[in-house]
Amino acid sequence: MSLQATYSDVAAPAQAARRAVYRPELDVLRFLAFFLVFLHHILPRQASGWGESYGVLADVLASVGNLCGYGLSLFFALSAFLITDLLRREKDVAGDVHLREFYVRRILRIWPLYFFGLGLGWINVLQSGDMNDVVMLTMFMFMIGNWYFQSGEWSANPATPLWSISIEEQFYLVWPVTMKLLNRNGVFAACAALAVLGLSVAFYLGESRAAVDTTVWTNTFVQFVTFAAGAALALHLNGRSPELSTLARMTLFLLGVVLWFASVHVLHAKQIMSAESGLKLAAGVAVSAIGSVVIVLSMVGARIDARNVLVYLGKISFGLYVFHLLAIDMTRHVHAALEQMLDLRIPLTAFALLAIFPTILMAVLSYRRLETPFLRMKDKFTFVKSRPV
Repeated sequence: MSLQATYSDVAAPAQAARRAVYRPELDVLRFLAFFLVFLHHILPRQASGWGESYGVLADVLASVGNLCGYGLSLFFALSAFLITDLLRREKDVAGDVHLREFYVRRILRIWPLYFFGLGLGWINVLQSGDMNDVVMLTMFMFMIGNWYFQSGEWSANPATPLWSISIEEQFYLVWPVTMKLLNRNGVFAACAALAVLGLSVAFYLGESRAAVDTTVWTNTFVQFVTFAAGAALALHLNGRSPELSTLARMTLFLLGVVLWFASVHVLHAKQIMSAESGLKLAAGVAVSAIGSVVIVLSMVGARIDARNVLVYLGKISFGLYVFHLLAIDMTRHVHAALEQMLDLRIPLTAFALLAIFPTILMAVLSYRRLETPFLRMKDKFTFVKSRPV
């Protein structure tokens, strides 16, 4: 079968649209996105970190470590895709986008675990006394935490990954209003405008030789390119699912990964370095965004049993994301203690992979005890039901 997709329309009239709209295959994608971020925080991201024994492969392996960071781009593309699709369906079902209910739903979904994660970050500050972390976490509390890294270095605080929630919340400030005020063509135009704005900012930062790993990567407007791509995909599909063979889906998925690799290894849009040029950086941002939506497209409509363990892990992926850096840090302390006790050399990267187990345990407990009560409250503010609790 060719890669030209044919579509089966699952867009429904108002009564059918009121039924739950749930795509378990996208929860699998959520877990994949998390696991890539997890690997990104474990694998060496510079050739020197792999050692001389790898030779010329060290540079390629470092690029793989950087590529895993695009797991976050996958989160962004998927988030924009789902929010756009749900708001489109809400407009069809209820006649409008209801902003108050939207923001209540987002608060119930994100804030309980988000502020719990920030609490863990503040506990860490009490132990470390790091005043830079005080500034960082204060900015996190006001959902502007990503801007801290425009001039700052990455922190070892376990709450550091929550900078990305600031960008998501900033997107949520503008996108529901956009969906409410504009028709379908207008929203397409808004996607194009967001992409042009983000690529223009990327070009400017590239010409300014900005730090790619911090200044560029945490810039709201640069990341909005990926959000725009995800939203445009949702508008294009218009509630339909592509009917693709397994081979076609695998080909699309691999194409997305190849585009990511080109963005990292050739265009250097995700590296620990200064930007080389505006054109190169903007091209790398665009290629990575396209790669992300191609991967999302490869999974939309795939037949996945909702009882699959990967679906459940995707369901708790927010908790996995919040707790993974804490678990990695704990594992590294255990690693250091074991090396000292046993007086032998244990490969840190391989040992750090064990952090996945405490990460899952903490996420399961969080989902059951902290998140679920708030998620159940969302029903009264929901027009189009999506994933069941």
